[in-house]
Amino acid sequence: AGIGIYSARQNRAEMANKYGGTPVTEEAVDRGLEYLYKNQKKDGSWTGKDKDDGGGYATTGLATLAFLGAGYRIDSLHKYAKTIQKAVSFMVEHTPNGVVDLKGIRAPMYSQSIITLALVEAYNAGGAPIREHVEKCVNTIINAQSNSGGWRYGLKPGDADMSVTGLAFIALKSATYADIFNR
Repeated sequence: AGIGIYSARQNRAEMANKYGGTPVTEEAVDRGLEYLYKNQKKDGSWTGKDKDDGGGYATTGLATLAFLGAGYRIDSLHKYAKTIQKAVSFMVEHTPNGVVDLKGIRAPMYSQSIITLALVEAYNAGGAPIREHVEKCVNTIINAQSNSGGWRYGLKPGDADMSVTGLAFIALKSATYADIFNR
C-alpha cells in the first residue's frame, strides 16, 4: 500500500476512528469526493476560480490529493479509479519534461509544487506507474530553489516566499517517502 504521507488512509475507517473522525466527518468526505467525481472535466482536470491556476493545474492536483487522502488508489478497482487516472494523465500531460505548462499562470511554482505533490502521492501511495516523470517534476522544484534556501513564484531561482516555500517543501518531503528525493 505504499509509504507516502497518505498511505495510512488505506485503512480509512480505522484512521478516522483513531484521529477523531465520526460518521458525520466521513459522510462529509464522501460528499466532497462525490462532488469532485461529478464535476471533473472530460480532459481529467478541475478548474478553480483562481486566475493564477491557468488551466486548472493546482486545482486538479488538490482534487487528486483528496481522493488519494481518502485512501483511493489509481491501480485498484473502485468507483473513482478512472477519475484519478484521468487526473494523473492530465497532470503528466501538462508538465512536459517535469515543468508545469506556463499557459496563463503568473505564479507557476504554486502549481508546480501542488502537481508534484499529487504526482508523488499518486506514484507512491496510489500505485501510478509514473516514477520517471515524478523525478523530473521533483528536479524542477530543486532547480527553482533560491540561494537563500526558499522558493518564489517563478521557476527561476530568486528570493523566497513562505507560502511557495511551504508547498515546495511538502512536495519534496513527500518525495523522500517515495525514495525520489533524499537530501
